[in-house]
Amino acid sequence: MEKMNQYPTLVSAHLPRIILILREQLMQCAKQNGMNHPETIRQSQLLDKLIYEYQLGMLAQSKGGSFRD
Repeated sequence: MEKMNQYPTLVSAHLPRIILILREQLMQCAKQNGMNHPETIRQSQLLDKLIYEYQLGMLAQSKGGSFRD
């Protein structure tokens, strides 16, 4: 899987909040356009990538490593 661009530490620290905001936007998009609409799918994929980045960071943190070990 292709790694996302390197996020500055400041942005990485705010990933949980960004994820919550994007989740709400995704739900609104799905309500307005339907689950199979290209924009809904695009937003879902973006959210998946950010959640993955967050999980990687949490795993590294629990192992005492850096965000990108």
